[in-house]
Amino acid sequence: MRWAVLGSAAVAAGLGALGWFKFIRDDEHVMKTVDVYVMLQLNAAEIPIDQLCKQMKQLKDVGVKGVMMDFWWSRVEKEPGYYDWSDYEKIVLLAKELGLRMQCVMAFHTCGEADGDNFVVKLPYWVIEAAKRIPGVFYEDEFGVKSEEYISIGADLERILPGRSLVKRTPIEAYSGFFKDFKRHFKSYLGSTITEVQVGLGPCGELRYPGYALSKWTFPGIGAFQCYDPFLLGDYQRYARQKGIENTVPPTKGTCGSYNSTPEETEFFKTDGLYATSEGQIFLEWYFSRLAEHGDRLLEGARTVFGPEITLSCKVAGVHWCYNTASRAAEATSGYYHANGFDCYGKLSAMLKKHNATFLFTCMEKKDKDEPSEGRCSPQSLVRETARSASLNGVKYGGENALEFKKWSFYRQIVKTAAQCQTLYPDLHYECLTLLRLDETLMKPSHINHLEQFIERMTMNESG
Repeated sequence: MRWAVLGSAAVAAGLGALGWFKFIRDDEHVMKTVDVYVMLQLNAAEIPIDQLCKQMKQLKDVGVKGVMMDFWWSRVEKEPGYYDWSDYEKIVLLAKELGLRMQCVMAFHTCGEADGDNFVVKLPYWVIEAAKRIPGVFYEDEFGVKSEEYISIGADLERILPGRSLVKRTPIEAYSGFFKDFKRHFKSYLGSTITEVQVGLGPCGELRYPGYALSKWTFPGIGAFQCYDPFLLGDYQRYARQKGIENTVPPTKGTCGSYNSTPEETEFFKTDGLYATSEGQIFLEWYFSRLAEHGDRLLEGARTVFGPEITLSCKVAGVHWCYNTASRAAEATSGYYHANGFDCYGKLSAMLKKHNATFLFTCMEKKDKDEPSEGRCSPQSLVRETARSASLNGVKYGGENALEFKKWSFYRQIVKTAAQCQTLYPDLHYECLTLLRLDETLMKPSHINHLEQFIERMTMNESG
């Protein structure tokens, strides 16, 4: 028997942030096989194909199931409504020849604002030009600073983007057009080589607001709400009036400090602060609901295009700092409202279930004890919480590491985390783990051996 659990009642109760580790023995193998994928370089299209071929063959030889690749919006749709996939076709063909599966990211975001980004990609020039003419294309914080990482979800249904004709497109229509041409171009690979489409839903491809861009924020700051562009602000004001609120200025205005504040330094997030008032709760519910609606719209469009044979996935960010506070401020500014009894991860899981989409979650390699005490972090509890939500809603679950690493201790932690999630939640469909990221160091003999050992442990079943 590999796992020693102190009783089903303790498991059913969910266990606390520390309790589940006390009750479960450390393990070296997962109970059910978890397929391992590796992310290709952010600039994979610029890597010499001979070099990629050598690296991808090595990955195949050590047991990697497939690779993940970003299909950058600005590289494909250089002109509105015209698509060029030539930068990526040779890599898809290579994966097919090597017998590797592909997780394809529809990358509607920029690159360069996240930890580990060593490559800069902007949005298509015609999106940026539209933003110069039309207020509200991009998110805006309360200080008037815009974020160009992703089009504001407040503009989802606004006809602001040019197309092939004189008729303007909504962002949702533009994303759908991208899906349709991807399907048209790669039709012969779908369901065989291309088995998963990760729908880009926000910054870094994650379903969240750009609350903690590196150009404005330092870990473990709370970040900032991104709802002051004209479209979102107007939407909140209408929502507030419907709820009977006379003062339609968001209660977060002037009460949330700065990007690098702690919760207790702010009127909104401090203990018993404004976040716990009826007005604060109405705002936070609205902020989350608009994010969930964006995910719902985009996943519905993707499912309509790709049909049932392709796995769709949605990446949720592992915002694990400020977890051990009542307001969970850093999650809140990202759109993940999980305070006052509100369960955002359960609601997101229900939305993903509707579209038969996989719940992808980050920070699988992290340990609570390695995080700074001032950050009030608990990545392990957050992984457990999201896995539980996925299990309860019958949603497939997948993982990623938050930051690049090459040490065996991090691989071992991912195995332990996967095993513990499978043990706590026997109905959890933990499908895959995607490692960040392919590079020359990973291919060195000492490191590739770590990867091979890791894959052996992630693909062992109980009889193995």
